[in-house]
Amino acid sequence: MFFLLVVVSICVVACSSKSQQSELEAMDYQLIFRDDAGRELTLADIKKVNGDVSYQIVTEASVPLDAKRLHAQGRELGSQGKYDQALEVFEKAHQLAPDWPYPLYDAAFTYLLKGDNKKALEYYIAVNEIAPRGFFTVKPAVDTLEREQAGIVNEGTYGLLVQLEWMKDLDAKKRILTQILEETPQLPLAWKELAVLLEDDEASLEAIDKGLSYQPDLETKGVLLVNKALILYRQGNENEAIAMLGELALDPESTVQTEHMAKATLASLLLDK
Repeated sequence: MFFLLVVVSICVVACSSKSQQSELEAMDYQLIFRDDAGRELTLADIKKVNGDVSYQIVTEASVPLDAKRLHAQGRELGSQGKYDQALEVFEKAHQLAPDWPYPLYDAAFTYLLKGDNKKALEYYIAVNEIAPRGFFTVKPAVDTLEREQAGIVNEGTYGLLVQLEWMKDLDAKKRILTQILEETPQLPLAWKELAVLLEDDEASLEAIDKGLSYQPDLETKGVLLVNKALILYRQGNENEAIAMLGELALDPESTVQTEHMAKATLASLLLDK
């Protein structure tokens, strides 16, 4: 009798386990959002997504070791302020791995440090061509530097915004951003940076909408919209927020960062309750 009870117990547990597994698998394919083109986003699509973005356009195995070595050497020279030497080494790395964005990207930043914004823009554009779906800060850099060249914003503004990234005094950062925007409001990147520093939701939404009104680059636009969706969700507009994030996650024009941010945000809102 005891043996039979154990068998029954095991059967119940096993059957229950299989049932739960089936339910979990079914939940993975629960529809979250469908866009106008019929593309669908399910729980399975966001379940394993985190906030980390992989920008490895070319697999490590396909990049020659000499190119990696030269790239590392160039970064070391750059950190020592030996910019011209660093640029020479980055160029050699690029010649060995022409489809690898890192050497060009670091060369662009090195030109920015040298104060040669025209050359920096040239290199950022080259990276953008290799990695059209985004690569770190390339798209905001191209957009802002092009606005500088066109005289829409003051020259040197992008370099100043880059420096603000490492500023720990948030009040001082907010004051500088406010001053920049008072002088040149047509700067989406600055509105994006300011929006996250504002404590009041309505003020943040106003800054976000300002940034969106000035035709931001795709990277900046994505961040603005994700932040807007978070505020809307917090204010109780859950369906609107989920739809906004779903659109960003499924839109083929979204950058890699935007897609990952939208999915990670949806995962945080829907799975971490």
